[in-house]
This record gives sequence, C-alpha cells and structure tokens, in this order.
Amino acid sequence: MSPEPSNNIAPLPAHAKRYLGEPDRIWEAGEDVWLAAYDHNPFEEYTTLLAFAGSAVELEFADGRPCQQLLMITCPDAKRDACAAELARLAKLLYGNDEALPYGFVLDASNAVFDGGAMEAWYVAPPLYFDEELAVDVKADPPALYLWLVAITGAEWAFVESQGSDAFEALLELQDPDMTDWGREPAV
Repeated sequence: MSPEPSNNIAPLPAHAKRYLGEPDRIWEAGEDVWLAAYDHNPFEEYTTLLAFAGSAVELEFADGRPCQQLLMITCPDAKRDACAAELARLAKLLYGNDEALPYGFVLDASNAVFDGGAMEAWYVAPPLYFDEELAVDVKADPPALYLWLVAITGAEWAFVESQGSDAFEALLELQDPDMTDWGREPAV
C-alpha cells in the first residue's frame, strides 16, 4: 500500500509537473528515491507511477554522454501497490549505478508484479502514450530522460534479445497493440 504523503518531500521536477500535472501522491521509497502517483493517467483504471531521485543523480551512456533518468510505469489500478514496490526497486538499482539505461533495454521483472501471467519483463521505451515533449527535459543539467517501462511477455523479451529492439519496435508499429494491456496477446 502507498504510504501517506509526507510534508518533507523532494521537489517534483517542473518538467514532470508541466506534462503530467500535479500527482495524486508523492512519497519517499527509500535511499533518496521518490515516487509520484498519477491516478487515471493516461487512461481511466490506470495509474502512472514516476520514480525520481531527491537529488540529481548523474548517469552516463556507454559513449560517455551524461544524463539524468526518471522511470515511469503505467499499470492497472489493481496493481498500483505492487508496481510502486517494483518501480522503487528498479530506481534504486538505476540510481545506485553510474550507467544510463538506453531505449530498447529489457529489465527482468519481479514475480510479484505479474502474478504468473504472460508478462515477464520491462521494456525501456520513450513515454509514447503521453505528450512527446515529456520524453526529454532539455532544460535540466544534464538533460533528464523519462523512461517508460512497458510490460512485455517472455516471447517478446526473447525476440528483443535475438532480433534487437529496432525489429521489435517495427513489429509494434505494424501491430499497434495496447502496451498498457497486461493481458494482450504477444506481438511475436
């Protein structure tokens, strides 16, 4: 269950407020990781969770470019608490490391999130169901990227591993599945 809001909270990045609005709740998930919940965003019966560091955490891409990264998960309302715990876990891993996550990367999911369903992992993507300007805050120093973690099946994960993220995204463009539907058929 989401903790009660605290009076002593880290400031939500202005970029997030501009494109997502005011969150319904903000709470500290530990180790300078904060979560913000946006109920019914982008759709009814769904919650978008945003993880951000209370103080800027500078990460680096493999080519040496610096950035900050914020993680997002859109989940069914019934999975909000499990997803909040999962997002906190992933954010702590990301912020405890110096390496930035590239788009197309796959992260193993905690079993508690998907309850043995078809979804098994998180695919790192730009926040496609939101205003496209949300993806990068160019005013931040270094720039802040908003990464949308999309639930994918084991077959889709295997496809990304064998064929690459470009081939997977081309397949998604052709099929146009609802990436927030955790009961959807695999795209592969």
